[in-house]
Amino acid sequence: MKRNMLKQNMKNLVKVLLLLITLSSCNDKSTEPHVWYIEDPVPPLDEYPAWSPDGTRIVYSHNGIVNISEKTKWGYTYDVDLDRKGLWIVNADGSNPHMLIKSMGIFADWSPDGKWIVFETGGQIYKAPVSGDSLVMSQVVQLTTEGGNFFPAWSPDGEWIAFDSNLNDENGAHVISKIRNDASDRTDISQHGIGEWRMPHWSPDGKKIVFKNYINDAGELFIMNSDGSELVRLSHLSFFESYPKWSPEGTCIVFNNQLNPGSGIYTIHTNGTGLKRLAQGTHPDWSPDGSQIIYVKDSLDDPKNNTLWIMNRNGSGNRQLTFYHQP
Repeated sequence: MKRNMLKQNMKNLVKVLLLLITLSSCNDKSTEPHVWYIEDPVPPLDEYPAWSPDGTRIVYSHNGIVNISEKTKWGYTYDVDLDRKGLWIVNADGSNPHMLIKSMGIFADWSPDGKWIVFETGGQIYKAPVSGDSLVMSQVVQLTTEGGNFFPAWSPDGEWIAFDSNLNDENGAHVISKIRNDASDRTDISQHGIGEWRMPHWSPDGKKIVFKNYINDAGELFIMNSDGSELVRLSHLSFFESYPKWSPEGTCIVFNNQLNPGSGIYTIHTNGTGLKRLAQGTHPDWSPDGSQIIYVKDSLDDPKNNTLWIMNRNGSGNRQLTFYHQP
């Protein structure tokens, strides 16, 4: 758990540094808004997709990665174009990809009526109204102000937003919390003192929540009632399961594991049976009708392909949705 917390803290530090660099570049026109890295593997170019309730659009986090080199003995070199890094949106047919918020926005989710998008920036949860293909940032609402808060997920009735937070844990561990969409009635709904509880997602009827629980530094999937009662373990894979999403008809969960080499997209029935591997990738989400799954491809051979892809529910019919941008 401590190792996972350290990794998350390092990620948060990198995000803050990138934001500071971006702000300074906006004030100094002579500064090229790029950051150079050497790393293997290269992070995904696009991450954390969320399908709109009407099925027409997908919101996602774009990392602004450009100028990826051929692999050397030290790994890949690449740039991050801070003018392109941020929260983006694309039509479900791949057309009209464009930025919503520069240098902000991750772990986004749609309100059930499609009128709002909730997202995380700097460890706090925000929501903003959608107008056409844009967010109205003049009407942004900050829902949390303390602690580290991540992975917001809107309840099917639109009243609540679940997320994970370390605000009230004496060890700094994350537990599942929820808050009303007007920022009132914040409360922890999972237990403290028994690992970390992360990445919540609601059942279609709003009565249950699936989430990831760290057990001996491995992640397993659990289901509980939306008030935190009746905890049931779903997976027993020891594969470091992550990013569970409940299917729209309520019969199964899609998720990914990090069993090397690469991450895999799996589905499992809500009673723990029927485990099936679909593709190599991460960060899955369902189409509103449950017929398709969007995910981030995990290509071990070409990081330029680590973008958003869509496949049928059974793993067939893969097609690429977003593409590497070479300036």
